[in-house]
Amino acid sequence: IAFIYYFMGFVGYLPLKEAMEHSREAATKAIQINPENSQAILASSIITWLYDFEWDKGKKMLEKSISLNPNMPFAYGMLGSYYYMMLDKTKAIECMNAARRIDPLGGFTNGMFAELYNTMGEFEKALAICDEILQLDPSNGYLMLGRITAMGFINGWDSVIPKIEESRAKYGEFPILMSLLGMGYALAGQTGKAEEVIRWFEETEAQQEGVLLDQVGVVKAHLGRKDEFFKKLEESIAHHSINLLWFYKSKMLPEDISKDERFIKARKALGLPV
Repeated sequence: IAFIYYFMGFVGYLPLKEAMEHSREAATKAIQINPENSQAILASSIITWLYDFEWDKGKKMLEKSISLNPNMPFAYGMLGSYYYMMLDKTKAIECMNAARRIDPLGGFTNGMFAELYNTMGEFEKALAICDEILQLDPSNGYLMLGRITAMGFINGWDSVIPKIEESRAKYGEFPILMSLLGMGYALAGQTGKAEEVIRWFEETEAQQEGVLLDQVGVVKAHLGRKDEFFKKLEESIAHHSINLLWFYKSKMLPEDISKDERFIKARKALGLPV
């Protein structure tokens, strides 16, 4: 239950605060019943570092969950994500490889690895992972989005926009997909369509009290609307979301965004390396 609420908040189906409160409650109850419940400690660790911004405490809890059960690929994946936030790409990849050794064919495990590679700008490596696992699980949406992202940066966004639009028609509109579509439009020079995606975000956010769809910041960044990106970053941090913090020094954002003093200042204020 704790994991379900976490994902609902992360993707924007519930207000993040509400989702994390329910997730925390479920994880706490499970730990009270069994203080060595590795899954509950893992869930609690995610809340601690991803939402509470208690980086060191969250890392120690992640490590404890792994020591109690070293066969949880998601735990290694989350530890890899932690290291990426700390700008330690080597350890991040080591953790993702550890997850993959446990779960070599898992769609979600490999999707996390592909997402990390895309964020790092290692698009060929992300593509290789997606292609390998999609042969076994061709309908895996996580991997399909990872593949589209890699192909967009490798071959140009005009080549993959039809695939994103097809996914939109098939699966509906949701923030992660719409952010990818808006970014694709912006990078392909289809400014009008990118602006339509931004309006979708703004209208959808207005209809859901307490929900912050900060993924729109990526679209605004690629349209050169830096001030609006940083306004959304401020809102994101105020809501205790790492969705935009995650892209610091990422190849998926324009380089001048990460070099901007506002991004550096925001990370320093949270105790993150720059």
